[in-house]
Amino acid sequence: MQTLPLVLSTCLILSLILSNILTFALQQQYLDERILKQLTIQEQIHSKSIEIFLESKEPKVNKPAENTSKSKKKKGFHSRRIEQYFHINSKLLIKELFEKKSDDLKQLALNYLTRLYPPSQGFDAVALLDEILEKGFHLLEDTPTLTSFDLYDLKNPSFQLKKAIEGTKGYVYKKSAGYPSLVDVIEIFPKNGRDPVCASYANIALLEALFGEEGAMLIMQEESSRFDAEQGIKQVYLNKNEMIELFQKERLPVSTALLNLLGDKRIQKDRSSKKQIVILDPSQNLEARGWLHKYPLKGMTPSKKTAS
Repeated sequence: MQTLPLVLSTCLILSLILSNILTFALQQQYLDERILKQLTIQEQIHSKSIEIFLESKEPKVNKPAENTSKSKKKKGFHSRRIEQYFHINSKLLIKELFEKKSDDLKQLALNYLTRLYPPSQGFDAVALLDEILEKGFHLLEDTPTLTSFDLYDLKNPSFQLKKAIEGTKGYVYKKSAGYPSLVDVIEIFPKNGRDPVCASYANIALLEALFGEEGAMLIMQEESSRFDAEQGIKQVYLNKNEMIELFQKERLPVSTALLNLLGDKRIQKDRSSKKQIVILDPSQNLEARGWLHKYPLKGMTPSKKTAS
């Protein structure tokens, strides 16, 4: 009876010793493999160093010019009509709708908004434009001394208007992905007068609303054919007369009333009047951010304090 515990204890001790031996052997094997890998890496580094050294000692041979000189890759034409929606001259100016009746401009605005804010995105372009005009008129009536106002100044905007002002990330017009911020596509009261559509800056959606898809495509194709990668994009974009000549050449009928909305005058940003605006509406879970530029109404010259 006394020999059984002795045998069991001896077996336990032997098993522990064997386990330690196996563990040590595995550790040793792992260390050996690490050492071999390290030696291999060092050998490769050494060989590469010798190779680089020998190459540096070889006499240099002048290679033919065509092999050494890399030809410049010509960049494709990237139109600002697609990329620069944020530019102030690329926007539709609806100033005349607050100063006089203009059915042609109102119809153009509706066509434009319908393209950018379609029913599939949950918008009603007619209601959107009516709200902008109605609230804009009320603002002018309530504050006769007002020298400038913009979309952010409209009182009690609806959910639709706030949604349009906010816009979406990853907006792509041609893919109908999302929609832009309304402040990037509509301008109300710019500093200097210009026609509702600036010919050389109008964005692609505005061109399509004005001339239809065929007319807009003709303009884009003509400007693309003018592009020269070596000369840059100077004098690429068509002005009003060039657009008219293009339409006449291609025999594309364009309404004279629509052409009267087109002009070449551009306006400059007043950097001193730039300020950041943030609209928060926790109840609707909306947040709109942007840089705002204040511009005076027609016939009014703001003081330096007003412009800053």
